[in-house]
Amino acid sequence: MRELKDQEQATRAADEQAIVTLLKDFEAAYNRKDLPSLQKLWNAVPVSTYRQQFRDSKDLQFRLEITAPPVMNGNGATVICTRTQSFRGQVDGLHTVSERVKITLSREASGWLIRSIQLN
Repeated sequence: MRELKDQEQATRAADEQAIVTLLKDFEAAYNRKDLPSLQKLWNAVPVSTYRQQFRDSKDLQFRLEITAPPVMNGNGATVICTRTQSFRGQVDGLHTVSERVKITLSREASGWLIRSIQLN
């Protein structure tokens, strides 16, 4: 019985670490303005919206800060983050937007993937 509990805790810890890594990879790809990498992490990424943001900004910084541990549910998970975007447009000054978002993920054969990012 204890072995099973230890195994479940190890699996959960590995899943949580994989989710943290995924979100850091997403953050890094966004900051590189790397749409192909973003699509690998979130196949429903709003490509046209992101492409426009990347084109319209001279300076762009994106940050996801996890505010609570992921909530696991079988092959799914949700995590609450603070998403902060700072950008400088081609014409106007620096803008910073910070908001709470709920990220929904699913475990696929290839690993964890983002399913949606919604304001929370």
